[in-house]
Amino acid sequence: MVSLVIDKDRCPSIHTLFKWSQNNAGITITGKSLESVARAREVLLKESKRRTVYGIHTRLGKLYDSKYLLDPSYEETVINEHAVGVGPLTSPQIGRLFLAIRVIQATRGFTGIRPETIERLVKPLECNAAPAIPVRGSVGASGDLAPTAHLVSQFLLGKGKVWVNGELVDAKRMLGDCGLEKWTLDRGEALLLVNTTAYSTALLGYSLELTRILFEDVIEDTLRIGEIIGANCEHWSQVVSLAKRHPGMKKVLETLSRNCKGEQRRLQDPYSSRCAPNILGAIQDGLDYIEQIVANETCSASSNPISVQEGVVHQCGFHAVYPALASDYTAILLAWIANLIERRANKLLDDNYANLPKFLAHSKSSVGGMILHYSIASLASEIRADSAPRSVHNIPTSLDHEDIVSMSPNSGLRLLRMLSLLTDELYLEKALVEIAEQVGKGGHPDIGKIYEYYKALAEDVKRKYGIPQCY
Repeated sequence: MVSLVIDKDRCPSIHTLFKWSQNNAGITITGKSLESVARAREVLLKESKRRTVYGIHTRLGKLYDSKYLLDPSYEETVINEHAVGVGPLTSPQIGRLFLAIRVIQATRGFTGIRPETIERLVKPLECNAAPAIPVRGSVGASGDLAPTAHLVSQFLLGKGKVWVNGELVDAKRMLGDCGLEKWTLDRGEALLLVNTTAYSTALLGYSLELTRILFEDVIEDTLRIGEIIGANCEHWSQVVSLAKRHPGMKKVLETLSRNCKGEQRRLQDPYSSRCAPNILGAIQDGLDYIEQIVANETCSASSNPISVQEGVVHQCGFHAVYPALASDYTAILLAWIANLIERRANKLLDDNYANLPKFLAHSKSSVGGMILHYSIASLASEIRADSAPRSVHNIPTSLDHEDIVSMSPNSGLRLLRMLSLLTDELYLEKALVEIAEQVGKGGHPDIGKIYEYYKALAEDVKRKYGIPQCY
């Protein structure tokens, strides 16, 4: 296993980070990245000697006009009072991705945390530990405060529980087994650690990569279904991309035109087949756009205040509106995939299109794939309902001081639920395709056994990538 190397001048792709999150490799931070963190800390402390700096001289939120408490345990109190998330725990993979993104953001050279604190934060990874974060509790505005406080509490203070080799153990025990002591935060570090969009970005980025994995299967099944229903390959001709100038559509057509094996039965196929390049191409372009949002947010500083050459600037880098809107867009793309799968399943069961027995009900079958389509329709309906935007549900917090918030984590968590449902729907479609292919060869497939096989495959995919059954 290769460590993830974090360098302030490089931005790792979400694909690289996703692959890293699937194992127990550690994180290595380059020397120049740590030097940039040290400079940011120096600027912060220097500025704090000549004027009031938020979090250094003040309390937090709307209490910014109250003086900082000089109690030496104050920084730990900040973490304790912010670590109030609820709900089930993130998977180890999502916890690791969250941590990696937080460290990348903190090492851009704008966040005035001590470099030794950043180095210490990643140390538990060397002992196969991963954060176990309660999934709910952030509105994605003053940063993902509660989730990140849990991260800091577990990995630096030894409180709560963490994942170690897939098992939940006490964080204090983990630190002891790892030869690490409880860390003491210096002035202002608690605020600078929890002011971040890393949790929102991790949920979005993880969902994006899972969507890409499922999307590859959707394209593969497009070809298999096209062959079964006798798709008109003219619809998928590469020359179509000369008239429709979208890069995603061109990419999809390259695959479909090269591999189409349909025996043309109609001049014009239904939209679920004829317009597949348009639909899949638009989804492809959407995913590429979202990937750029994830990259930008991952490699941006997200704390407040930030340290720059001229001094300290108070601003709003912690507001997760970009991940929030991108998560809502991702939800729409997932709903489009769900709709396409349901329509294709319908065509597989229609003897007017598949040229097979109605409902694929061979001579030894009662209803064929009729009820499999019921399940697909049920899943598609839930996915569509979940595609409604979350980012518009603004509820002001901190006595209206934080008066327009992003609700980005809610949007991201919803994506994981949708992906769980979509995985089930996709593999039910695969079951129908398998049944249709066997019936087309004159077979009498055992529909119950085929259902159980593909249902188990869906569970394997969800287990492998830590996709929850429901959030």
